[in-house]
Amino acid sequence: MIMALCLKRHRRTRMQRNMVVDIANERTRMIANALDRLSTAFLTVGVLAPAASEIYGNVRVAESLGVWTPFIVVAWFLSAIALHLTAHLVLGDLK
Repeated sequence: MIMALCLKRHRRTRMQRNMVVDIANERTRMIANALDRLSTAFLTVGVLAPAASEIYGNVRVAESLGVWTPFIVVAWFLSAIALHLTAHLVLGDLK
């Protein structure tokens, strides 16, 4: 009887530990997803929007930034890559 109670208790604690690990993994995945969505937003705002502006002839945007436009686009692009790689690193913490 005592042995059965000990086994039942041990099983319950193992299930609780698994649940804690599952919760931690889910939080890690959510953080990685948020970082990846943010990197997509950076790419859209910093690279695709200026490219569309150039293609469709919105001269005001290109003129307002002047000579700095290519550098700003590259900075947004590198930031997007950094966020995406950070999301991959965060996923490496899964248990």
